[in-house]
Amino acid sequence: MRATPSARAGRGNLVVNSMPLAEVFVDGRRRGRTPIPRLALPAGRHQIELRTSDGRTYRETVDLEAGTTARVIHRF
Repeated sequence: MRATPSARAGRGNLVVNSMPLAEVFVDGRRRGRTPIPRLALPAGRHQIELRTSDGRTYRETVDLEAGTTARVIHRF
């Protein structure tokens, strides 16, 4: 079985925060509520979405490199 490029590349960390608080979705999967101080993810491109309780959304694409920490900070 061949490993995908992101699996071969390792893992990195994602930090997410917002004002006001928001639900965090990574690649369509709910991962909790801000603030998220550290979320380990496979290296590679990830789609981040923040959703507030009043319906506002913010989307960002993050290219996460192995061994690094990416940050998504957003004020609605």
